[in-house]
Amino acid sequence: MTGGMLSEVLVLQLEANARSALKDAIDELGMNGIFARGHLVFGHAADAISQMLELLSADLIVVGHRAKTGFARWYGSRPLHLDLLERLKGAMIVTVTAG
Repeated sequence: MTGGMLSEVLVLQLEANARSALKDAIDELGMNGIFARGHLVFGHAADAISQMLELLSADLIVVGHRAKTGFARWYGSRPLHLDLLERLKGAMIVTVTAG
């Protein structure tokens, strides 16, 4: 039992999966003639994205997410794009909903 905490092995596996998915996405964009760089950051999503955007001096961000369904749609935190809209003045935010 992990007592609500993720084991180190699980965290490492989640990180490896995230890195693989990011690489696949960048490779796919490259095959379609789009230059892209990816950055993997862990933490509270709005904080991590805001910090990375400032660090890179970027003016465009694309955020992918899965739409919440059922009870999860009503229970939980605010949608990420609303927090980003408040924090990232002047940046264009594109949200992509995965099916």
